[in-house]
Amino acid sequence: MGLLKLRRDFQNISRLRQIVTILAKQGFYDFVSKARLTKHTSLPSRLREPQETSPQHVRETLEALGPTFIKLGQVLSLRPDLIPYEYCDEFRKLQDDVAPLPFGVVKGLVESELKQPLSKTFKTFKDHPVAAASIAQVHEAILKDGTRVAVKVLRPGIREVMRHDIDLMTYLATKIDKHYPWINAQTIIEEFKGYTKREVDLSFELRNIQRFHEFFKNSKDVVIPAAYEELSTKNVLVMDFIKGIRISDKASLKRHKFDMHHLASLGVQSMFRQIFELGVFHADPHPGNLLAVKKPKRQCLAFLDFGIVGFIDDELQESLLFLLHGLVERNVRTVTRALLRIGDKGAKCDPHQLERALSTIIMDWHGTTLRQQRASELIRKVIITGVAHDIEMPSDVVLMAKAFVTVEGTGTWLDENLNLTEEAKPFLQRALRRRHSPQAMAHDLAAGAEDLRGVLKELPYVASTLMSKIEEGKLELTFDKEEFKRMERDRELETNRTTLATTAAAFFIGSSFIAALAQELTVLGFPLWQLGMGGFLITLTMLGIVTMQSHKYARSG
Repeated sequence: MGLLKLRRDFQNISRLRQIVTILAKQGFYDFVSKARLTKHTSLPSRLREPQETSPQHVRETLEALGPTFIKLGQVLSLRPDLIPYEYCDEFRKLQDDVAPLPFGVVKGLVESELKQPLSKTFKTFKDHPVAAASIAQVHEAILKDGTRVAVKVLRPGIREVMRHDIDLMTYLATKIDKHYPWINAQTIIEEFKGYTKREVDLSFELRNIQRFHEFFKNSKDVVIPAAYEELSTKNVLVMDFIKGIRISDKASLKRHKFDMHHLASLGVQSMFRQIFELGVFHADPHPGNLLAVKKPKRQCLAFLDFGIVGFIDDELQESLLFLLHGLVERNVRTVTRALLRIGDKGAKCDPHQLERALSTIIMDWHGTTLRQQRASELIRKVIITGVAHDIEMPSDVVLMAKAFVTVEGTGTWLDENLNLTEEAKPFLQRALRRRHSPQAMAHDLAAGAEDLRGVLKELPYVASTLMSKIEEGKLELTFDKEEFKRMERDRELETNRTTLATTAAAFFIGSSFIAALAQELTVLGFPLWQLGMGGFLITLTMLGIVTMQSHKYARSG
């Protein structure tokens, strides 16, 4: 065990030197110096001039650092709440195309996983992959029964490589947060660990495919490959081979006479169904993960690569429905309330300031022309505004917002006249009707009754505990001294206001009678009508005091 640890430490030190040298050469020597990592760099790399950390430059640095860092950038491209949006866009360009594994390696790995020769499972197995990336590659094959399948094979040793790199990322993140705390690098790396754990275990993707396939199995327009659980492991995933044209190949789509608007609409509608009906959604529906498929008299859309998905539970679905409905109907108050329900409100969150910020965003968006309206951008801005106002958003909600941006971008690339808002309206209306249907209300009442049953069940125990504490003299009541002071101040203000108002009314009535008397009547040489006018002036002064105290009372409340 000690030798293994020593070997791992040695590998980490060697890789650390490689990472630090690349950072220094790429112009990040200032960070290397502040983090006291210069001992791991060579002299030539230290002489490299610092460069501006533009999105493109950071992307190029991630590419130079290798597969794990490329994957980190790809994951971050989905998280505009963690990094600026211009970096998200740039990181989407990250490519991890690598030289394919030799067929002998692939053959040995698949046979080892399935515990039998390839010829026992497959009629044919193509030796050249249809796709090769840093984590896995995909081969086309045909099963013994003639079924055409895609075989995804995890690269040998990739788990160990990524584990070493993530160890080093965690170490570097502590250095980054020390000198650049606004980056919040440790939070980013912790979340990335969760993604990579699922990415390098193909059994996670198997379960995701099974969920989507079961949900869309009766759909005439959406195609999800079936996965073969009996032929799949953590390192091998066998699924149906879907023949189609990638959505990114617009020229081929036109050549094969695909209906661009139909494909774009399918992408949007299927995303709504995934989020609000299935509760699981494809988190990265970019053109490379979508295929246009022709069936008899039908044009369909197929989804590929289910490595990263988001999850939306019933409660979150309801809040998101109200959020989207509020955006479509321009109801800022509804949007604000929905946003506060979706996230966790921090100590610095001011709902009134949040509502004002959202009002500006929503009204500006509704003031744009139809061609300028990108509903997904509005959703993204609303979510990011919530984060900026100290509302911690669930990561799946941020993934959802980014998925909408991606699917709308793909849709408008296919058909510039696509309008996400118009596509959403019928779906939102149906979804809201379902939410308020008698069946849904009965379900909510049943759930509420179950919760109440639990509370009532616990009530005797709580009452017994309370009585025991009273008998033992251990019951403590805590009073907020400042709250009592505020209540006393409010009571005094209200009393003073009432007294002044009553006195002012008495002066007003008395002054009216005196002013109405004959002008020749005098008291101590002063005409009574002048005394009446003086009373009126006193009344006005008292009314002014009452008004001022009313405003003060309202502000303090």
